[in-house]
Amino acid sequence: MLGDKVSNLLVNLGEEELKDYESLKQVVLKEYEPSPKICLENFRKVKRYPDETFSQFVSRLTSMWLYYSKLRGANDFESVNQLIIADKMFEMLDSETATHIDVLQGEEWYKPRDLGKQWDAFYASKRRPYNGPARAKWNDSEKRSFHGNWGKQPFGEKRPDNLLSRKIFEKTKVSEFKKLTCFTCGVSDFRIL
Repeated sequence: MLGDKVSNLLVNLGEEELKDYESLKQVVLKEYEPSPKICLENFRKVKRYPDETFSQFVSRLTSMWLYYSKLRGANDFESVNQLIIADKMFEMLDSETATHIDVLQGEEWYKPRDLGKQWDAFYASKRRPYNGPARAKWNDSEKRSFHGNWGKQPFGEKRPDNLLSRKIFEKTKVSEFKKLTCFTCGVSDFRIL
C-alpha cells in the first residue's frame, strides 16, 4: 500500500520503532522530504501557472522560500543573508568542486567563509590556479568551443547549430564580393576560402 521505497525502509527498522507511530511517521516523512538542493532548484525554476493569480503565485513562491529557509535553518536576517551568499558561491563552482563540497557539507550547509576555505583547500589540493575561468556548472551562456576551451565562444568563431543550416555558395552565382581588409595588419590582398 505504501510502496516499495517505504517497504524497504521498514525492513531496516527495529521492533520498537515499528510499534511507535510518531517515530514511524518521522522516519517515513524524512524519507520523502525533499532535499534543500531540490527545494532551491524548484524555487529558482518556478513559473506562474496560466490559471494562477499573481497573489496566488506570490503566496506559493513565499511558501517555497520559507520551506527552503526552514530546511537550511536560516531563521534570522543574518543567516538568510549568509544562505543567499553561500548559494550564489555554490552556483559558481565547477561540477567536480561542487560534488566534493556537497559531500563534505552533508545535511548542513557551509557559511560563506567556510565555503571559501573549503573551495581554497580543494583548489590547493588539486594544484589549480585561482585565475582560471570561473565555470558555473549550470551556466547556459558558457559553451565549450571545438578547441576544448571553456568560456564564451571566441570572437569570430561561428558554428552552426546543425549541419543542415549551413549555406554553400558557389562563387560564380554570387554577383558581388565585399572587399575585405585584415583588421590586424590592414592588408586587403587575401583570399577567402
